Amino acid sequence: MQTELSQFTAIIGIDWADKKHDVCVQDMATGRRRTSQVRHRAEDLDDWARSLHRRYGGPIAVALELSKGPIVSVLQKYDFFVLFPIDPSTLVEQRRKLMHNRVRITNRLRNALKQYYPQEVEWFDHIDTSLFCDFVRH
Repeated sequence: MQTELSQFTAIIGIDWADKKHDVCVQDMATGRRRTSQVRHRAEDLDDWARSLHRRYGGPIAVALELSKGPIVSVLQKYDFFVLFPIDPSTLVEQRRKLMHNRVRITNRLRNALKQYYPQEVEWFDHIDTSLFCDFVRH
């Protein structure tokens, strides 16, 4: 079943853990993303859920790495959340591909710079940073 993302007021990705959860919220009206953390306590999760409802209304899509457990139980009691369990191995595969692409691109950049501007490669320990990209751009 294909779900149209435009039906949601916000889309949330949760990376769960036993003490805190990393959260990324994308506002569908503006496209802006915010990252934050929520402690793994029912009261904190409830406060967080109510604050999202005040801010975005509903429905709100929530992607998380499991289909059951304490966090799922807390989120299921709110009718403005639509939960989408994600297979964690799928996330790992995607991350592996992204890391491979990053290495491939930085190797190509490093080789090009060594030919034209070798001193820049010597000046920076890491060329996959915003600082380095800003320096090259200027």
